[in-house]
Amino acid sequence: AAAAAAGAFQLVVQRAKKLEQLKEDIAVLATTLLENPESHHKKLKELKDLCAYKEPEIGATVSKLAIVSLCSVFKDIVPGYHIRQLSDKEKEAKVSKEVQRTRNFEAALVLQYQGYLQILHSHVKAYTPKTKANGRLKSLCLVSLRCLCDLLQSAPHFNFRNNIVDVLVETLRSPFPECRKLCCRYVRTIFTEDETGDVSLEVVRAMSKLIRSSNFRVDGEVVDCFKYLRIKESAIQDLRDQQADGKQHKHKNKKLQHVTRKQKKTQKALKELEEELKETEAEVNKQELARTHTELVKLVFLTYFRVMKNSPQAPILPNILEGLAKFAHLIDASFYGDLMAVLEKLMRNSSLGLHVSLQCVMTACRILSGHGSTLSIDPKAFYDHLYTQLSLLPSNPSETVLALACVDQMLLKRKEISLQRVAAFTKRLSLLALQLDPQWALGVLNTLRHVFQRYTALQGMLDSEELAVGLYNAEFEDPEHCNALAAKFWEICALEHCFHPVLRMYGEHVAHGMPSTGPYSLQPKYLNAPTEQIVRHIDSSTGLFNPPLKQPPPHTAKKRLDAGKSFQCGYKMFLEPSLTFLQSVGADALALIQPDFARVKRRATF
Repeated sequence: AAAAAAGAFQLVVQRAKKLEQLKEDIAVLATTLLENPESHHKKLKELKDLCAYKEPEIGATVSKLAIVSLCSVFKDIVPGYHIRQLSDKEKEAKVSKEVQRTRNFEAALVLQYQGYLQILHSHVKAYTPKTKANGRLKSLCLVSLRCLCDLLQSAPHFNFRNNIVDVLVETLRSPFPECRKLCCRYVRTIFTEDETGDVSLEVVRAMSKLIRSSNFRVDGEVVDCFKYLRIKESAIQDLRDQQADGKQHKHKNKKLQHVTRKQKKTQKALKELEEELKETEAEVNKQELARTHTELVKLVFLTYFRVMKNSPQAPILPNILEGLAKFAHLIDASFYGDLMAVLEKLMRNSSLGLHVSLQCVMTACRILSGHGSTLSIDPKAFYDHLYTQLSLLPSNPSETVLALACVDQMLLKRKEISLQRVAAFTKRLSLLALQLDPQWALGVLNTLRHVFQRYTALQGMLDSEELAVGLYNAEFEDPEHCNALAAKFWEICALEHCFHPVLRMYGEHVAHGMPSTGPYSLQPKYLNAPTEQIVRHIDSSTGLFNPPLKQPPPHTAKKRLDAGKSFQCGYKMFLEPSLTFLQSVGADALALIQPDFARVKRRATF
């Protein structure tokens, strides 16, 4: 047994020594390549082979160190251009030694870079649900994914970009959340940092195919990545104007121009030369940028419309509607009518839930607040539906912020709204404020404050002595005909006596006409804060007051007791036992408790 233990210890020592030696080898190889990559490009293969080190126990550690080191080397030595394959004529042509040296380096670089990407891909594929218990494969997979994403982010212009994009996008439907989140984070970074849009277009194209091939069963975080795209509306509008002008003058130019076959060939050659020169220019071609962003918009909306039309029950529908609301201003005006009809159909589908219904209303509001405001589209159906859905908020309080955002879009960011409709919405919101928890009720009051400031004619409803015509019908679901102007906001007066200090302050502020100064004015931090921030500020989900209540001052009796002083109090009323009690207690028990009563009479201690 002792010999076996000694042998095992010696094996561990040998492995540690070998690991240290391999670490030194990796460091030397990486340093040599960074010093002079053209002269030592053969070292790339040695370092690449260590990325798939197979020896047990230390293989995973060595592979991870080599993968990270070679990734840093490639990020440093990769040129700032795409290396194309030489033709047979170019290979046979005589060139100088420097050119030949550069060609050899480029060929070796592309070959080893391709092999390195293949090794990374093999590590990613090796981590499957069957091998999820293997921690080494998991760590290798995550390191490989991180290096692939780093290479795509640092050198998007270089060779095999489409291969990296395919691996990255394919991992977006991985069964492992850590892999999905890592890739989603890098996709969002690529979208936000991509100025030309070329890489974003390739990633969006691959993501669109992935979502379609998986029958729209992907994680919502994947679809949310589209919201980080840097799409320039001005570039798209310029391209639309150019296309419109081109269609008008196309027939004229066709009659005037007569091009021979030789001229066509010359123009084609010049066009190819211009395209090659554009690749080397640092400036972004505005026309090419507009085309790229237009294609991005087409792919994103094509994905959105496919889900809305073919699979409305998909779990990613709320994410689709959020993205559609963000990019609604980029949709061509000719599609607004059909899109509004689809949104209304989804909105009325009760099986989709309250969140999807409110998202449909929000998307319709965004469309009508942009270019759709010039079209003759009647939004009455969306107003009526939102008015009905507000009564469901007490059973779904988490949707309060979204519902209030819809109210903000409909009442505060649109013009020419009838006062009857605004009064109906404000009255229903004031009723909700009494039924919701303090944090949600405060969001409702904040929205009401903005509505009262915009529509000053409603402030008369805060006065209980002002006469009104007719009766208010709270159960009628048409905001135009429920006669809300005949109602009074007694709910606001009730909130003036609420137990929550912040909600009570808001109730007093609204009930007294929202003064800017005086005892009923708001604190500065609440004046311009958005509803979501205010709701989060007084979140009481932990069961405690937020912000915490101030401690009351100590009682005078406690002060005297702490100082060791006695005082007179009405102890006979509360502490002296009655005759009935004394008769019911036995003599033995009475003897035990009699000293306690005597001590209480001498000095009150409570």
